[in-house]
Amino acid sequence: MDYIGPFNKTSRGNTYALVIIDYASRFLAVVPTKRADTLTSQTVFEDKILFHHGRPSRVVTDGGTHFTGTTYRSFLAEHGIQHTILMPHSPQSNVIAERSN
Repeated sequence: MDYIGPFNKTSRGNTYALVIIDYASRFLAVVPTKRADTLTSQTVFEDKILFHHGRPSRVVTDGGTHFTGTTYRSFLAEHGIQHTILMPHSPQSNVIAERSN
């Protein structure tokens, strides 16, 4: 998972997009968002992934504060999801997500 943006505000007020990729199937979801924060990350993940596709065994993110805070980490732990945080300033470690950006 990774955020891209900010972009010019859309008619619905969105300025970011959360990119979610399934490493096994290469399924790609791009979800427009108003903010790039922890609550948005958690809500989008719950609504778009858990509800529609079920629980993944692992989530891979960069080290952005929207993914590394206690709230988000606790949310993943409550669902039994392992969280892998990639090294900062190292886009080559998440080449699939970075390539889609």
